[in-house]
Amino acid sequence: MRIGDEAVNYYLLFVIVANGSSRKNSVVEKYKLHIIITYLHTMRKFITFIFLGLVFNGMAQNVGVGITTPTEKLHVAGNINLAGNLKLNGVTGQSGQVLMTNSSGNTQWTDMTTYENYVNFNGISGNWTVPAGVTKIKVQAWGGGGGGCKDAGGGSGGYITATITVAPGDVLTYTNGGSGAGSTTSGATGGTTSFTVGGIIFYAYGGGGAVASGVNVDYGSGGDFVLSNSTFRSWFGVNGSAGSLNRLEYFQRSATEFLKSTSGGDGGNSPYVANTGGKGRTMVINAATLAYVLVSKTTNGLQPGGGGGGGFDNGSIGVGGNGGFGMTVIQY
Repeated sequence: MRIGDEAVNYYLLFVIVANGSSRKNSVVEKYKLHIIITYLHTMRKFITFIFLGLVFNGMAQNVGVGITTPTEKLHVAGNINLAGNLKLNGVTGQSGQVLMTNSSGNTQWTDMTTYENYVNFNGISGNWTVPAGVTKIKVQAWGGGGGGCKDAGGGSGGYITATITVAPGDVLTYTNGGSGAGSTTSGATGGTTSFTVGGIIFYAYGGGGAVASGVNVDYGSGGDFVLSNSTFRSWFGVNGSAGSLNRLEYFQRSATEFLKSTSGGDGGNSPYVANTGGKGRTMVINAATLAYVLVSKTTNGLQPGGGGGGGFDNGSIGVGGNGGFGMTVIQY
């Protein structure tokens, strides 16, 4: 026998102990095999190791540790300190995997997340081929953001997502919505994002552009969503957020100074993506002298699909910010 790198001489002493028999029957009812292992280490002092509580059930060939009636091949009553890897059918599993029971009641190594990979597409259009070994994908799409005007912010694009059964080699076609341009009086509507797979087309419409006509002002509305197949059920969508109108406020700076604050409306934020809406231009002026105290710039909406900010400009003509481009994301 070898322990570590050193040879060990050892002796095995098997002692069979018969449990007490019944008064009515002299036949022994049950036998338990207790193993006492004694070994002599060469060139070192004699050490005896006694393994207690290890019982073999001869009929079922089960092994119990801390229990005299094991019901499985290895039955441990107590804690286990494992110094090494846990293997399932000779496999230790991959990084991030856990042991779980599948629908058939069998234990297997499983990933904590259904989708380990993703790709996102920022370009206008293209194709994506399902890789080998992939049978299910999740697709998310945001429409382009609407442009702001001088008096209001544009709306964010709509959102749609679907979980789709596919086969390796299937081709998904996508088109990302463009950015709605900002303007002084009429921001443009954001472009529509769509993707097609399995003969079904999914649409995330662009956010509306903000419009100012005299005293009438419309902030950009949030984009909508739809799909071409009414019987498909594994999907849902969320409308984009509307932009907001300009704000005018007065406040007192000191005993003799009053300020006027004008803020352009913000663009709408994209569904599930915070802080994508553009910020409206803000100006603070002295109410009496009209001298500028603070001025900030209008900002564009961010991808995916944020609405452009409003471009208010103290009586001058301001230009609203552009909306953010649409986006398609595939998880697999």
